[in-house]
Amino acid sequence: MLLPVPYFLVTFTVPEPLRLWMRSHPDVSLDLLFAASAHALQDLARNPQRLGASLGMLGLLHTWSRTLIYHPHVHYLVPAGGLSLDQRQWVPSRPKFLVHVHPLADHYRTLFRQGLQRDAPDLLKTLPARVWKQRWVVHCQPAGSGEAALRYLSRYVFKTSTSPSAQRAGKRPDQTRDP
Repeated sequence: MLLPVPYFLVTFTVPEPLRLWMRSHPDVSLDLLFAASAHALQDLARNPQRLGASLGMLGLLHTWSRTLIYHPHVHYLVPAGGLSLDQRQWVPSRPKFLVHVHPLADHYRTLFRQGLQRDAPDLLKTLPARVWKQRWVVHCQPAGSGEAALRYLSRYVFKTSTSPSAQRAGKRPDQTRDP
């Protein structure tokens, strides 16, 4: 059940030069993708000069694009507001604006790199320097009541390569498609 408030769909991607590397190191990179993106979004939202609230979020990892290209990204369904820092009241966001995406993307890139430095410094050395110099992309769009976005995201939870029909067919994730 969703809260009776508007929602946003926030999507965190990684630059193209990082994707192949992530496919080779999913145990480190996918956890880091989730941790860095969630932390960056909460950091910006908690800032009193921005929203000044703690957000609730539902996150879902996608690793493939609709055209079956490896493209790891995380979608978050986020209420348009959150609990005040003292957790006593609801702080609504503006109707069509949650947070600035450029500072969010920059903070996300920094947290991802710091996490990699902390958890796998040898792997960090294998990445090209240009990955850290280019802008990472975060997209934030209003999602109305959130119901349509939740339906969209739920299709990826229930139609995966681990579904019984995919297992019977012996298909890999890159061979599985929505009908």
